Amino acid sequence: MRFTCGVCGEGGELKHQSGRWPVGVLVALVSLGIVFATPGAAFSVVTTSAVANVPYVQIQGTGDSYARASTEIGHVVYVGGTFSKVFEPVSGTTYARHDTYAYDEGTKRVTSFAPNFNGQVWGLAHSPDGRYLYAAGDFSAVNGVARKGLARLDLSTGALTSFDAHLNGQARTVQYVNGHLIVGGSFSAVGGVGRVGLASLDPTTGALQASYLNAGLAGTVSSTAGPTAVFHSAVNPAGTQVAVAGNFTSAAGATHWRVILLDLGSTSARVSAWNAPILQQPCNSTGIPNYVTGFSYSADGTWFAMSATGARNATNSFPLSQTVCDAVSRWSATAAGNVAPTWVNYTGCDSLYAVLVQPDAVYVGGHNRWLDNPNACNQAGTGAVSRPGIGAVDPATGRALSWNPTRSRGRGADFLELTSLGLTVLSDCAAPGISGDPSSGSNYLAKTFHPCVGVLATPTPPTEMLSVGRAGSGSGTVTSSPAGISCGATCSHGFTLGTTVTLTATPGTGSRFSGWSGACTGTGTCTLVLSQAESATATFAPRSETLKVSAAGSGSGTVVSSPAGISCGSTCSHDFTDGTRVTLTARPGTGSTFRGWSGACTGTASCTVVMSQSEAVTATFAHEIPVFKPPACTVPKLKGKKLGTARRALRKAHCRTGKISHRFSPHVKKGRVISQRPRARRHLRNGAKVRLVVSKGKRH
Repeated sequence: MRFTCGVCGEGGELKHQSGRWPVGVLVALVSLGIVFATPGAAFSVVTTSAVANVPYVQIQGTGDSYARASTEIGHVVYVGGTFSKVFEPVSGTTYARHDTYAYDEGTKRVTSFAPNFNGQVWGLAHSPDGRYLYAAGDFSAVNGVARKGLARLDLSTGALTSFDAHLNGQARTVQYVNGHLIVGGSFSAVGGVGRVGLASLDPTTGALQASYLNAGLAGTVSSTAGPTAVFHSAVNPAGTQVAVAGNFTSAAGATHWRVILLDLGSTSARVSAWNAPILQQPCNSTGIPNYVTGFSYSADGTWFAMSATGARNATNSFPLSQTVCDAVSRWSATAAGNVAPTWVNYTGCDSLYAVLVQPDAVYVGGHNRWLDNPNACNQAGTGAVSRPGIGAVDPATGRALSWNPTRSRGRGADFLELTSLGLTVLSDCAAPGISGDPSSGSNYLAKTFHPCVGVLATPTPPTEMLSVGRAGSGSGTVTSSPAGISCGATCSHGFTLGTTVTLTATPGTGSRFSGWSGACTGTGTCTLVLSQAESATATFAPRSETLKVSAAGSGSGTVVSSPAGISCGSTCSHDFTDGTRVTLTARPGTGSTFRGWSGACTGTASCTVVMSQSEAVTATFAHEIPVFKPPACTVPKLKGKKLGTARRALRKAHCRTGKISHRFSPHVKKGRVISQRPRARRHLRNGAKVRLVVSKGKRH
C-alpha cells in the first residue's frame, strides 16, 4: 500500500541510543541533564500483535538468509532477498523459492510465482498497472537468462521479459516514477553509456533515458567505502522528488555528501540545491562509511525521515549530536541550500536499517535496543527507553512513542512497508549462532516466530455511526460511497473514523428529492467527514408537474380544472402531483364561442391531461358576430276583410299573399275574404305565403 524505507544497509554493529529534536536546543538540554519523559502518544496505525500464518523465509542451517524488500500489488505481497526456501504455515508446506516469492494476503498461501535468481534481490518496484515487477540486486541471471543487476517479470505469465538495461554492475534500488525507472547501484555504465551509480531507464526496454537524468555522482566518502555507488532511494507521494543515498561526495558538480534530492520534471530530472553538511561527518565505525540506510517521505512530501547505522560520533563525545549515526532523523524536503535535521533520535550506538513515515508515527527497525538515548553508547543513558529491534517516534517531536512490540534483534530489521495486513517487517532470519551478533537467535516479532518476514496487524479502526432517515410523502432511497448505506434496507452504518462519505438521494418514481436536513443541507449530494456520529434526513415529496393554460383568439372565456387548481381567468398555472388526471373545461364569455384546444389538448370538448410531465394547453375563444334573424310570420285573421286590407295585414305580419282564388258566397260580400290557409295565429317563417279565397258575391 505505502512505500518504502529503501533497501538496507551494510554490515552491523551493536550500539544503542536515542534522541529527537530540533538539534541545537534539544541536544543542549539533554546534555545539561534535563530529561524528558517518553510521551504515551495515541497510536492508531499498527498494533503490537503479529499476524498469524504469514509465509516466511525458512532458516537455512548455518547460512544467513535475508528478506530485503517487498511490494504489495493488489492483495499479493512480493518479497525479495537471499533465500532458497519459504514456509507456508497454513499448510505446513515448504516451497523452493530462489530469492523472490509471493503470498496472498487473504489466504496466506504462497503463490506460484517462482522466478529463479542466481543472486540476492535488494529492491523491488512495479508498474502502475501492476502487471510488471522490477527486481534490482546482486544477480547475473534470472531463470538461466543473463540479466545483470536488473530484471523485469511479467506477472500475468511469470515470465522474464526482454527488458535489459545492460548494466556493467549491480543494482541496489529501483523506483518506477511517471514513466521513468530510476535505478541506483554500483554500476558505471548503462548500455555502454557512462552513468555512475544512478540512471533513468525506459520501463519497457531498459534503454537509458540519457536526456532525462545525469546526476554526475562522483567521489567516495572514505578510503574504505568502495567505488561511487547508490544504495537507497525513496520517492515522494506526488512523484516529483526522489531521495538518493550512497557513496559519493558530489553531484552535478556541487558538494553533496552521501545524500541528494532529485527534482523530477516532465522532461528532465535535476539535482536539488538541498545539501546536508552534517553528512560530511564520518561515524566512528570505519567499517561502515556508507551509513545512511533508508528514507521515507511524509504524506504531503514536505519532509522525510532518514535511518542510519555507523556507531557513535567520531569524537566519542556526548550527547551524540555531531552526526546522525545510529539514529533516525527528520529533514525538510523543500528547503534549499544547507539543511540541518529537524530532530534526531539516537539509539545509543545500535544500527537502524529501516524507516517508514506514517501520519501517527515514524517506524524504525534495526538491531536497536533503545530509543531516546543520546547520552550513552551500548548502554541505556539518561532518558533512554527500551525498544528492542523495532520502535516508533513522534513525527513532530522525534521522541519515542510508547509502542513497543519488540522483536529479536539479530542483525536487524531491514525493510518496513505498510500493507493491507499491517506493518510488514523484513529482516535477517537470525539462525542460532550466526550473523556475527551475540544476540542472534530465532527470529521473533511481537513474541511470534517469523523468520525474515513478519507483519504487525493493523488494528480494527475506530468507527463512527452514520444514520440516514427519510421523510416526506414521496418515496426514494439514499446510498453512500463508500458502500454501507442503502436506505431502503440499510439506513445506518459504522464507517472508519475520518472516512469521507458521500450520500446520494435518489427519488422514486413519481417523487422528487426536496432536500437534506440534519448533518446535510441543500439538494445535491452530501459529503461528510466522519469525525463523530452523524445523522441526516432526506425528504422526498410527490413529484409535481406544472400545467399551464393560456387563452387565445378574439373572444373571451375561462378554463377550469377538475381537480381544482386551474381557473384561468385568474390562475392559469398549477402544479399537480405526478400522474394526476386533470380535466379542463372551456367556458366562453358573453358574445364569444369556444373554438377549440391546442397544445396538450385537441378538439372542442372537455380535455383530460395525465400529468406525467409538465404540459401546456391553449384554449381559443372567438368573438360571436350577431346574425340578423327576420321576424316570423304570424298569420293574421283575414276572414271578412277586403282583399286590399288583407294584403296589408299580411305584409305587416311579415307574411306574403299566396294564391288567391274566387268563388260565390251567399253570405260574404263581394271582394271580401271568405277563408284563409293557414289559419289565423299560426307562426311561420318570415315571408310565408297565406292563400286566400275571395267572395265573388251572390250567384244570380
